[in-house]
Amino acid sequence: MLGDNPETIHEKYVHTIGNLTLTGYNDDLGNLPFIAKKEVFQESKLSINKYFDKHEEWNEKIILNRTDWITKYVNRIWPRPKG
Repeated sequence: MLGDNPETIHEKYVHTIGNLTLTGYNDDLGNLPFIAKKEVFQESKLSINKYFDKHEEWNEKIILNRTDWITKYVNRIWPRPKG
């Protein structure tokens, strides 16, 4: 699902903000396929996990888009001081 070079993409993004989320089931989810994880995320009450609802796959482009989305969200909540 990660594309032509999954090992490299996994290594590059596995611990990045766009690939991480909050869940009480991280040990259980581990390296399950995205579709299995998505089912768990759909039960989540956390709005950050609603992002996965609109995706049927998980790849480099989506990880990068989610990184941008989270960054913009965080900057709105905790804006940087001027100067």
